[in-house]
Amino acid sequence: MSSLGFSYGHLYVQQNRQKEKQKKMNNEKSKSNENGNGAKKIHPIVITSKEECQSKVQNSNTK
Repeated sequence: MSSLGFSYGHLYVQQNRQKEKQKKMNNEKSKSNENGNGAKKIHPIVITSKEECQSKVQNSNTK
């Protein structure tokens, strides 16, 4: 029969690996934010009038 400490050893190793993984992910995330890569891009929206849209549709239908 295995000792109680042996089964907790496995959990201890898993916890340490998870903590290291979390630290690594946080470091990479903070580096990307410092470089500006973490910023979301905003794409411009072009708003056209109703008449312009209708004329474009009519022009495309005549072609």
